[in-house]
Amino acid sequence: MMTFQQLNQHADTLDEQGLFNEQGLAAAADDGDLMSKVCGVYKKVRPFLEVVTSLFFIPKKWKTPILTLMAVMDGICPDTTE
Repeated sequence: MMTFQQLNQHADTLDEQGLFNEQGLAAAADDGDLMSKVCGVYKKVRPFLEVVTSLFFIPKKWKTPILTLMAVMDGICPDTTE
């Protein structure tokens, strides 16, 4: 998991680069291109999801859906785990 400082630097990078290009997901040429874009966005957002699920004050019943989504997305986008 990233440190707070690393996460903040990651957020700065996203601020500069954006999550995806101006055309967004609608510009995907085919299903493979769409999945590539979805996985690209997920890879950028995943560190924030990790931090949210590690916070002690977040109820378990809130963490479970997030962890489930992450498990599904990690299966779809296997190169997102570090």
